[in-house]
Amino acid sequence: EQQAMDDIPSLSAFICGSPSGSTRTRATRVYGGKLTWLHFAASLDVLELVELMIDQLRIDIDMKDSDGRTALFCATLSGNSVMANFLLDRGARASVAHDHLGNTCLHFVTSFDRDSITGIVRRLVENGGYVNAQNLKQETPLHTALKYPISAASSLIAVQALLNLHADPWIPDVDGDM
Repeated sequence: EQQAMDDIPSLSAFICGSPSGSTRTRATRVYGGKLTWLHFAASLDVLELVELMIDQLRIDIDMKDSDGRTALFCATLSGNSVMANFLLDRGARASVAHDHLGNTCLHFVTSFDRDSITGIVRRLVENGGYVNAQNLKQETPLHTALKYPISAASSLIAVQALLNLHADPWIPDVDGDM
């Protein structure tokens, strides 16, 4: 069952070539204890495979893995703006994407390249992302942009984008930090 991720035709054939009636099961089965093929492909930027699963197999674009993440969450976590925009164009909802720690897509916006952050933040909010969502540490996306930046520039851009969309800078996290 191991296929090279760069061999799209073979991987597509593997997923779609299941015995009749089990194609969707194979595509949505959890691999590696957590990810489905959809989540795995979204994380690794295999756009053709994600498109095949959504368009031909009609896999639920907002399907969650065993940690509560969606393909959009995986694309956001990996900083893949092309995949995130593709999924948003296809109807992915940012409101259903979160992990077992309560992080949402907006908690990881500094993972995108600096030129993509503002547009991604806007699109995530337009598609149901809550700009003041709090994780289990009560951190908002604004907290994570400041505490865990990929770079100072990405942090600055993310903070500006979040504030422009009405992020509340006065919400304290579990440690009382604002």
